[in-house]
Amino acid sequence: MSIIAVTEHRTLHTCPANLEPHAVSIARTVVHVTPERECTNPVTIRIGNTTTTVRCGQREPSDRQCAGCRTTVVTLAVTTTDLGYQDPSRDTCEEPA
Repeated sequence: MSIIAVTEHRTLHTCPANLEPHAVSIARTVVHVTPERECTNPVTIRIGNTTTTVRCGQREPSDRQCAGCRTTVVTLAVTTTDLGYQDPSRDTCEEPA
C-alpha cells in the first residue's frame, strides 16, 4: 500500500453572494510518501496472441486492488486563514478601517 501524507491549508472568505464562510482556495502539500509493496494479486491480460501479467493496481478499481497496490491519502493537519467579509465594491488597495 502506498501511503501519502499531506497537510492542507484552506483560505476562507465571506462575500455578498454567499454570507457563509466558504473556501476560495485549498492548498495541499505532500509531506511524506511510503512507497507501495509488491502486488499480491497480479492480473493476466491478453492482447491478440500476447499474454502478460501486470500489477492489479494498474488494471483494477481501487476496491479490488490488493493491499500492496492500493493508495491511501492521509491528511495530517488542516490549517485555515479566514479573510473575512470581502465586498467587491470596496477598493481592495486601501487599508481596512
